[in-house]
Amino acid sequence: MKQQQQQKGNGAAGHHHGVKKVVLGNIWVSDSRLNMERFKSVKPTLTIVNRHGPCSTLHPADQKLSLEQILSIDQSRVDSIHHQISAISGKGKTSGPLSSSQITAQYGSSFGVNAYIIKVGIGTPSKTLTLAFDTGSDVTWTQCKPYISNTDRTPITKKADSGPYYYITMTGLSIAGDTLPICSTVFSKAGTIIDSGTTFTQLPPDAYQALRSAFRKHMTQYKMVLGISLFDTCYDFTGFDNVTIPTVGIQFLNNVSLDLDPDGIIYMIPNSQGCLAFASNSDPSGLGIFGNVQQKTFNVVYDIPNGEIGFSPNAC
Repeated sequence: MKQQQQQKGNGAAGHHHGVKKVVLGNIWVSDSRLNMERFKSVKPTLTIVNRHGPCSTLHPADQKLSLEQILSIDQSRVDSIHHQISAISGKGKTSGPLSSSQITAQYGSSFGVNAYIIKVGIGTPSKTLTLAFDTGSDVTWTQCKPYISNTDRTPITKKADSGPYYYITMTGLSIAGDTLPICSTVFSKAGTIIDSGTTFTQLPPDAYQALRSAFRKHMTQYKMVLGISLFDTCYDFTGFDNVTIPTVGIQFLNNVSLDLDPDGIIYMIPNSQGCLAFASNSDPSGLGIFGNVQQKTFNVVYDIPNGEIGFSPNAC
């Protein structure tokens, strides 16, 4: 199976000397522009929209969820994944081949649960259906065009106790170009899956604490404010037209390192406030999850026959 998705964010990723400059509200890098020409030849595409975004037909355009609702629903999904895998494995510790298709995943600009939907036409005459797009579900895609091959690849595995989810080996984190001192067993103890249906990446407690501590050291010029739900590192950017944040990288096997888009580092909320866009598992043995906010602006290629997943930066 080779399945490709293209996570679309609000802007382009880039970094200079370990920092990123972002514009409030849009969160895009002010001095970086992307060349989209190399993607124009990859057709056909399927457009995926945020189910609560302005392009969705499932809800009124003005119906928005609060950040507390977003985080609550996302945590419910995390708990559900932990429960499913725990039930299949019996451990009780934690709460026909597909071919290639390219999918342009479009985020709605409004706040809402970051789950994607897609419209497809089936039959003759065609009948349009709205379907959920979720890499944590068993979905079959038909051949459209060979996937883009210029990707950094890392192994994935599907364990007998993992249900529909694929394990990906996270090996480390970096901030402003510096690798954080995190023991590799912190990530390997429970493992990590990749899931497009989970909004924010869930890290083991020790890994999250190291990231949070380093991030705060780079953000001392901004006023910290009270956290919201799972977010405990939030700032008030009132009065700032531009905000400088440290780059954040996630490392996987085969020396694959993903430099995250600004949207995958800081999550903006109303009143010119923003929070570190990661969450911590409460249990060190809890399964880690690589969520969709951190996948934004990457082409993500699932090459199941070869047991690999590929990431291509600057997808959109």
